[in-house]
Amino acid sequence: MTGYTTPISEQPTHIREAIVQSWATARLPLLRQLYRSLTMLSKQTWLKVSPTLPRVLGYPRVPVGMTPGKGFDYEFIQVPPGSGAETIETDVVIIGSGCGGGVSAKNLSEAGHRVLVVERSYHWTPEHFPMAETGASNHLFMNGAFISCMAFSINIIYTNIG
Repeated sequence: MTGYTTPISEQPTHIREAIVQSWATARLPLLRQLYRSLTMLSKQTWLKVSPTLPRVLGYPRVPVGMTPGKGFDYEFIQVPPGSGAETIETDVVIIGSGCGGGVSAKNLSEAGHRVLVVERSYHWTPEHFPMAETGASNHLFMNGAFISCMAFSINIIYTNIG
């Protein structure tokens, strides 16, 4: 896979880099896939742990001077296990309580609609904030804030930047 008889772990850094970069245009699809996977993982890791990035952009890793606001009134519904269908009457169903879902649910409920938000993740109360970015991306975003298509040709990285 490397073109060398010496294991890649024993190669000098510049040779390792050349090997991995050669996989980007390799004839074997598995090597191209390996290249995309490795570069995706390294980009994601760099974005999350780089001490340089926040200094260049001028923002702290944990928000400064933030005081959490009051949470909103809501009711959790736990559907009991059973063999039959469960009926819940509502005007609007919102899938996901992320930025768009949460704001939409608030605005629709204030307009008098009965709103049901379906969320698969954990509920973080205002007492949990502010959160360090490294923890927040894992706790608040699906897949640790990184989504990739099956072929790794399109990658989406959520950041708290800007």
